[in-house]
Amino acid sequence: MAEQTMRYNDSELQIIKGIFAENDTLLKAIRKTMLQLELDALELAALTEFRKAQSFAVIKKALLPEIDGNEPLSQLVDLYMTIKVIDKHPDEAFFHIKARDNLIKYIRQQLEVLNGNNENPKIKFEDMTRVEGKNGNELFIDLITRNTLIEHTEMQLQILKLLAGKKDETLEQTRERLSKNSSK
Repeated sequence: MAEQTMRYNDSELQIIKGIFAENDTLLKAIRKTMLQLELDALELAALTEFRKAQSFAVIKKALLPEIDGNEPLSQLVDLYMTIKVIDKHPDEAFFHIKARDNLIKYIRQQLEVLNGNNENPKIKFEDMTRVEGKNGNELFIDLITRNTLIEHTEMQLQILKLLAGKKDETLEQTRERLSKNSSK
């Protein structure tokens, strides 16, 4: 048996293909949910189908990766690992660490919304750019959180779209295409 080198195993890739292949409506619905934007009727229907497919673990793995010793070598990641703090003074690093902590709390909350379990989220996306009543440090942390959320969500959804490929593509063809793309 060949050793898995991708972050997603074959069964997860099969789920990704089955749900996200040629399904920009669902990808946009997930993005809108993560950013607390209004969904149209088609997007609401796509989310309903997504929930029925019981594939929540895959989107959670993409948006809120956690350290798991069973991941393939060189594929271990969580959201704290990607904070650039090495070249920062601890006082400056604090803002980035606090923003990441806020990001993780927000993503957890919105994953519950995405899963249909939380209709009244406490953390509001629009509050991240609200200026009134905040000091400079709070504004800085909120802006880092907001911008990281947008960038992270976009990147992970793009990866899912790339992994999903075309509906008529077999899992083997997908792996071959991804292998060719990674060797470029």
